[in-house]
Amino acid sequence: MPRQAWVFLLALALLASCSSTPDPVDPPPPVGPSGSACVPTGELARRYGLIERYEPERNRLILEGPGSRVVLFPGTTVAMVNGTRVRPMRRISSSSDRTYQLAPSDARRIESMLRTTKKSPAPQVPTRSLRPALHAEKPRSIGPVLDSTVEAAVRIPLKRKWKYIILHHSGTKSGNAAAFGRHHKQVRGWDGLGYHFVIGNGKGSGDGQVEIGYRWSGQLTGAHAGRAPDGSNKMNESGIGICLVGNFNETHPTANQLAMLRSLVAYLRGYCGIPMENVLLHRDVRGTDCPGKLFPVRVFTE
Repeated sequence: MPRQAWVFLLALALLASCSSTPDPVDPPPPVGPSGSACVPTGELARRYGLIERYEPERNRLILEGPGSRVVLFPGTTVAMVNGTRVRPMRRISSSSDRTYQLAPSDARRIESMLRTTKKSPAPQVPTRSLRPALHAEKPRSIGPVLDSTVEAAVRIPLKRKWKYIILHHSGTKSGNAAAFGRHHKQVRGWDGLGYHFVIGNGKGSGDGQVEIGYRWSGQLTGAHAGRAPDGSNKMNESGIGICLVGNFNETHPTANQLAMLRSLVAYLRGYCGIPMENVLLHRDVRGTDCPGKLFPVRVFTE
């Protein structure tokens, strides 16, 4: 082939490569604190002030707050926002420490639907209680009333006789239920989060936000109190563990944490029939300084 023809063909190839439009690509997904490209559902709940709870019997994760309800089915591509199916949707991933994550594009889609749709409060329709006869009576009013959304998440059928409430601090400046669950599983070798409830301080979760652990949802023995002086495990088997995020040897609990703690303890006392003298600090049942020297021991009498 003549040299002029080769030059002509080369010029055509270069022109074609310069004028072609590259395939569009998605922007790189945001990287979370753990280095993962996924968005933890707990982070989504924190942004919108939602309560997160998992229902193992239905394999569904619910993020709920006033006027907003997100239902996710881990391991599937099914998600609902205020009754509307999220489409398209990638598989909702889960890990062995019971944390759940969304693809960044799915998280953005859900956030958009939360901003544009609001769920009207459902009318209160009297229904027959499904709780066991032992707990059929209405919880007694002892103190401040929980937000209705938190109350609905706490008020589940009781499968054991709870006798104690034991209060803890995390001993850390920040954190949340997912972070503590990973630590308990990976470092301590437990099944997951040892507490039944965690109350945030605004650093890792909302200030005063209640996170409900799988041990409460499943009515399972706790892993928070250690052995009682008599060597029994009764404080874990019949004691509800509540952890406030913070190191109260260095700082005080926030006002929102204490307000929510009062409300939560009052409700649990009434619902489970626990007397005030059985609301204990961790150091009351084990040789520890938990929940710290700055924890206000008169929190329920002030």
